Amino acid sequence: MRMDTLSQILSYANVMSGINVMLVETCQGLLLGAIIDRLAGSGQVVQFYSGQAPPRQALEYYSFAKDYMSNVFAVPLSLVSIIDKVNDEPDELPTGNRNETPKFDQATTNKDEAKLDLQESSDSAVSKSSLRQTQREKEKHQAIQLVKAKQMDTLIVACKYDPTPIVTSLLRYVAPSRPIVIYCQYQQPLVECYMQLRYQNLGVVNLKLSETWTRNYQVLPDRTHPVVSMSAASGFLLTGTTVIQ
Repeated sequence: MRMDTLSQILSYANVMSGINVMLVETCQGLLLGAIIDRLAGSGQVVQFYSGQAPPRQALEYYSFAKDYMSNVFAVPLSLVSIIDKVNDEPDELPTGNRNETPKFDQATTNKDEAKLDLQESSDSAVSKSSLRQTQREKEKHQAIQLVKAKQMDTLIVACKYDPTPIVTSLLRYVAPSRPIVIYCQYQQPLVECYMQLRYQNLGVVNLKLSETWTRNYQVLPDRTHPVVSMSAASGFLLTGTTVIQ
């Protein structure tokens, strides 16, 4: 993704401080980091992902403060189909036996004491893992409730998957008169998404499919011309505005 493409995505999506953003990306966290920087700690981001964990490798280079990251949530794409079925109150989550002290036989040898220390260390690691899992489940439930309210201010999709089923599944959670932006390196997936949104009456108007293109120029006396080494593959953008059906 080129710099000019990234800037156009943020502009079309009207990303600014204080809004709620739905994001699906496979850019290793590059787009997520740009959104967090625009929000500046005010607003919330719900990132949908496929796999074991959301791709956020690029966030390490942003060095965000903790308050910037406190409003960033992650939800697996596999849960999109059951968002409306999730209860308002969180279900009982496993918390682990944090207050329970393991019981062991009295040992008098150094070997038995070493085993006891190893067992206690293992139980402590399991307890910490359980706490982290519980916290992730609570954050996931909070994100689902935020999406379920159908007051998201924008939807941004920039991933390697077919965008059409993702957009049609998440579109109903975007509030009316809000922008949606879909980025793809190739034109054909966006053409199919454009046709689906336009002719299936999914509540999106002002659809526009465009190719992002910015030329850098070398400006020198008698030698002014476009930079010959710039990248020509900038990708395509599909933009639109949601309305009440």
